[in-house]
Amino acid sequence: MVLVRVCDALGGCRLIYAPLTSRRRLSFMRIDLSTLRQLAYYTTAALIIAFVTALGGCSRRPGPSVLDPVSGFKATKLVNVYVASTRAAQPEAAVPLAEGGTAAPTYFRYAISIPPNHRPTEIEWPIDVPDPTKHFSVLSAERLNEESLLAKIGEAAAHGESLGYDVGIFVHGYNNSFQESLFRTAQLVADSNAGRSAVLFSWPSKAELTGYIADKDAVTLARDALAHVVTRVAADRGVKGVKLVAHSMGSWLTMEAVRQIRIASDIRTLEKIDDLTLAAPDIDTEVFLQQLRVVGRLRSPVTVLVSKGDQALSFSRFLAGGQLRAGAADIDDPRVIAGAEAANVRVIDISRLATSEGAGHDGFTAYSAIYGRLQTSGDGPIASSVGAGVYALDVTDRLKPLDARLEHRAATAQ
Repeated sequence: MVLVRVCDALGGCRLIYAPLTSRRRLSFMRIDLSTLRQLAYYTTAALIIAFVTALGGCSRRPGPSVLDPVSGFKATKLVNVYVASTRAAQPEAAVPLAEGGTAAPTYFRYAISIPPNHRPTEIEWPIDVPDPTKHFSVLSAERLNEESLLAKIGEAAAHGESLGYDVGIFVHGYNNSFQESLFRTAQLVADSNAGRSAVLFSWPSKAELTGYIADKDAVTLARDALAHVVTRVAADRGVKGVKLVAHSMGSWLTMEAVRQIRIASDIRTLEKIDDLTLAAPDIDTEVFLQQLRVVGRLRSPVTVLVSKGDQALSFSRFLAGGQLRAGAADIDDPRVIAGAEAANVRVIDISRLATSEGAGHDGFTAYSAIYGRLQTSGDGPIASSVGAGVYALDVTDRLKPLDARLEHRAATAQ
């Protein structure tokens, strides 16, 4: 017998005792293990290339120049985005930096004009110089201190200019630049037709497809800051409620922040959270269930938007060693139905809203328009009015979703 160091296809190594019959046999063992390692390497590379192709395509990402204010234009539709960001920023600068993070947030306000030709779910990006008649455009930007920002948010809510008398807080996901998350927030507000302002919590994503691990570290650093922002916004007397909306990796961050608020026994803040929506949450299912156990019951069930064929979550599952992500739950699985009702979760399959260009990870961008229309059209129940369970969103046209309805699946799936 001889002590042999054996490495598997994923790079894990261990020492084992093996019979030494000949040097040739050990040579074959080294060749086989080397072949496995090469196979694992090329398989991983192929998956990364496919993922990059699916998400990146040939489109050019918007640079920071789109944040330059355009003066002398009176917008027909204006959205105010109040920003709390853990991205690093120069003193007094009105724009966070592209690199670096901080533990304490900095605060900004952006007035964003929505063009008359705006199509639901889309962001009409400027190619070069923003033209407010055709593109999403920043009309003004300013750096604020915390008290000034909170005063402006509270005033907007008190006058019913936010999401009614509620305040919406959006937390973006992995691989998002600041300008992408800022304009996405404006798009969600504009399409919902439910208000004229919202809060963006912007954490320092690397905004690179290869930055997944770095983004994981960044959201971990941002947990305390997000919990602080939610607590301060909820404390304002003019704010009736807080609606938290998070996408992808931002969902893990949001659940961790709410979990911290529960651990701190901050009941006043928890009672103000009247809606918590997680779109395509990039969270291990077991971790998510544990987070739910600690958070406990909120004023309404937690909404989880899931989508079949979400390639981004498939890639995340691969990186996590095959662990299922909460945003990829199968609504036809009886275990999901039973688990949703037991955990006070509202699971909504929005697969029909997802696009191939967005790798099946972008359905939430259309959901805001559907949510707003369902509130006023009378075509079916709105998400906030239905209880825990599993639902499928029935929609015939993702750009004109006037006939969208939520179909309860619990009765037929059991």
